[in-house]
Amino acid sequence: MVKIGTSILLDPLDRDYIGNNAPDFIYGLNTSISYKNFDLSFFLQGVQGADVNNGYKYLTDFSSIAPGANFGVRTLDAFTPQNSGSNIPALTLVDRNNEGRFSTYFVEDGSYLKLRNIQLGYNLQNALKKLKVQRARVFVQASNLLTIKSKSYTATDPENPGNAYPIPVITTLGVNVSF
Repeated sequence: MVKIGTSILLDPLDRDYIGNNAPDFIYGLNTSISYKNFDLSFFLQGVQGADVNNGYKYLTDFSSIAPGANFGVRTLDAFTPQNSGSNIPALTLVDRNNEGRFSTYFVEDGSYLKLRNIQLGYNLQNALKKLKVQRARVFVQASNLLTIKSKSYTATDPENPGNAYPIPVITTLGVNVSF
């Protein structure tokens, strides 16, 4: 640390570890229920208390880091003298403060609950007895259908904080038949 007059300048030795990506706990619920010829199964999975580096903020909040890029809608609420309560930095095309360096600004609560899989099926076996079908079932299934995330997380998916690739929603319509 360097002291000049009454001012104190910080150096790299003043840095500290921030955030903890190890969750407090990971949980899940796998359930299957049936009624008459219908069956429903679903799997919920979640993470509580993990800090993540929201790399998406580099592109959505800082016009100086990627000049010419398409900025996120969050920049519409950036700091101005009239909007002094904003936590989004003022827009500038000059990176005078090394805005891209890692800081607590990028650390967010990565807690989430996801509906990993849900499947609804109907057993057609009784309707197809005359065709000598041993088993027949139609179903519709969806994966990654719903994500509930912490309100403080500003990107789309805390499981994928860099948003390098989307985690797709997958839907399937199927038929199982045995003779």
